[in-house]
Amino acid sequence: VKTLNRERVANASYIEWPRAGEYRDHMRIVGETDVYVSGPGTALQYAPFMRNGSVFVGLGWRWVRDGRSIPSFLEQQLVGGGSPYMRAIWLDSKKIMNSTGHPPHLESPYLPREEVFDLVREAIRIFSAGFQLPVPTEDSLAPEGRVVRALCRADPATCRLAYLHMNTFLGLGACR
Repeated sequence: VKTLNRERVANASYIEWPRAGEYRDHMRIVGETDVYVSGPGTALQYAPFMRNGSVFVGLGWRWVRDGRSIPSFLEQQLVGGGSPYMRAIWLDSKKIMNSTGHPPHLESPYLPREEVFDLVREAIRIFSAGFQLPVPTEDSLAPEGRVVRALCRADPATCRLAYLHMNTFLGLGACR
């Protein structure tokens, strides 16, 4: 944040939501925000309340489940395809997988600093240039979200089965 302000790239601030006042204060802050950067979690839930023409930057994280690591962006349906009045851009999943995988609130290194700065600068460029509304869904999905969307178009039955499996409506190994 200090670097962005020092470079005069943006009027940036770091917000700790529990210390940012009442909920109405949160809505005012989000409604006045042009570029919002967040990892997965509760703070990301504010993004759909941003104004038309704003840009969301999703940092994602490395999720470990059943001994396997995968890049995760969570809530893409919320700020990717579900908010056509704003653009969403996402940190490259290769960079997430090369990170330590710790959530951003921990002391350990989480994301490569310059990569995050570059993504924020890109978001500022997109915001400053403006873009056509409504934003096509694919334009705001991470590459993994685009792959899932293409799979679901190509094979709806497998898509449904994958959805049931992901949401644990089916046991492990139930996918065909």
